[in-house]
Amino acid sequence: MSTAIKNPLFANAHSLRVEKVSAPMRQQAVELMRHTITTGRFAPGERLVEKDLCELLGVSRSLVRESMRQLEIEGLIHMVPHQGATVAKLPPEQAEQLYRVRAELESLASELFTTHATDADMQELQVSFKRLKKTARTNSSAANRLAAKSQLYACLLKGSGNRDAAAARNAAARHVANAAAAALTILREQDRSQGSIRN
Repeated sequence: MSTAIKNPLFANAHSLRVEKVSAPMRQQAVELMRHTITTGRFAPGERLVEKDLCELLGVSRSLVRESMRQLEIEGLIHMVPHQGATVAKLPPEQAEQLYRVRAELESLASELFTTHATDADMQELQVSFKRLKKTARTNSSAANRLAAKSQLYACLLKGSGNRDAAAARNAAARHVANAAAAALTILREQDRSQGSIRN
């Protein structure tokens, strides 16, 4: 029996298989591995086993290694000599800095959307927002929530019309501040519990 059947990690793994056409296989492998980390399929600190990744993605070990080198450069994984790779843990201080940048970018995007959005853009954004809200209410998977957020941001970025720019900027800043507060609380609790385990 294959690992894909024994191990729950490989449930519904067919959607993660690298296609042999279109984008180069290395690029597809990097994107799929990045997706497994950003959607929480692999948790921070979790060890990444090359053999399992080869089976999960349907690619060679050399392709997995190349992909891991790329993800290490991006800061998503941490390579330890003679031990292998683990998913990187984000320190609360670094997360706080990222949320500050995100607040500025999302606020600006919201402000520009209200300045340039058409009625069709507004309708598309409302549909995207409802979809995102539904994923939160129904406890959807991390992958579904990420897809809904991506769709919302895509609508926001391509918008072009006229609305209340200052209010949109403030609403986006509040949204990121709330997300940052929740994420930083979790990260600090994880740091404290790991510190007490080490002591």
